[in-house]
Amino acid sequence: MLYDAVRWEPKLPPVKTKKKSKQTSEATYKRRLLKLADMLERDAKNAKGMKFDLGVIGVVGDIVSKVKLDCNTTGCAIGLAAISGQFQKAGLSYKFVGPWIDAAMHGRRTTYESAAKRVFGVSREEAVYLFSPQSYPVYEGAQAELAVAKRIRQVVAGKHALELQALITNNPEPFLQM
Repeated sequence: MLYDAVRWEPKLPPVKTKKKSKQTSEATYKRRLLKLADMLERDAKNAKGMKFDLGVIGVVGDIVSKVKLDCNTTGCAIGLAAISGQFQKAGLSYKFVGPWIDAAMHGRRTTYESAAKRVFGVSREEAVYLFSPQSYPVYEGAQAELAVAKRIRQVVAGKHALELQALITNNPEPFLQM
């Protein structure tokens, strides 16, 4: 047994405390999704905001060191989330690949599906349903941006299962790709 040299009392081993789980709660995922929906709606109404296009995570018109959310930047919902910095605590950021912008998780490039799964807690199918251009009839401009925001709100409310199943049945290709 070890003794404290000053008091000559037995020295007990430190008490082990339970570490907090790093698992993100469903409420946090929903809060993040709703925050993204709010951002999309604000950006759609802002004539000087980012140009919306579900076909790209992001692209800038001029080579810059830091991307601004202005009309010189084009991107999708995941691109907006990454560029905004609003989800940095969750690990979401971006990386430049020439003029293109890729999503990054904890500094490593990733796909939009992977970023959506990790930051927003959605399944791969839900990520495609929410963020793939193949899931929407119109995927560019403010109309598309508002459609994504509306769909995010439906997913948070749990009102998307039948529409998602119909989309998978009618157009299975984007859901089969890995």
